[in-house]
Parts: sequence; structure tokens; C-alpha cells
Amino acid sequence: MSKRRTGSRRHAAKTVEPEPLHVDQIESGRALAFVVLQQYDATGRFVADLLAELDSEHNLSGQQRSQAVDVAAGTIRRRRTIDMLLQSQVKRPRAEV
Repeated sequence: MSKRRTGSRRHAAKTVEPEPLHVDQIESGRALAFVVLQQYDATGRFVADLLAELDSEHNLSGQQRSQAVDVAAGTIRRRRTIDMLLQSQVKRPRAEV
């Protein structure tokens, strides 16, 4: 029976930070939700306030606004579930994911 060689050297994974989406790049409900979630993490402000503020600066359709609300609020609401599912599958520290 052969054993798999794991190697003695382990390379540290490079952490690649995604480019933040700028407010002037919002052209869809998903993009608006993404910016809202970034600002929520950075400031801790209420999602509804962030959505209202950013939505007033952009000309999105009602359907796009509705999608932004659903995505942002759903992500916040299910955050612990998402973290728990990721924790069971990902071996890197949470901050590096």
C-alpha cells in the first residue's frame, strides 16, 4: 500500500483581497447589495439605511432595488448559517476566506 506524500514544505497561501466595488459602479441589484454589505461590515450601520442612501444616488429599477434588498437582507439574516457551513468545508481561518 503506497502512502501519499504530503511534503515537508508548506507554502503559505496568498490572501487576495477583492477590489472593493465603488459606489459609482452600481448598475444592478447585485452590485448594490454587494456595496451595502461591504459598508455594513465596515460601519455596522443598518442595512435599510445604507440601501436607502445608496439607492437615492442611482437610477435602478424597482426590480433591481427589490433584488438588492433580498440579497443584502438575506445574507445578513443567514450569516451565521453561511459561516457554519463554510467552517465545516474550509480549513483556512475565516479572515482568509
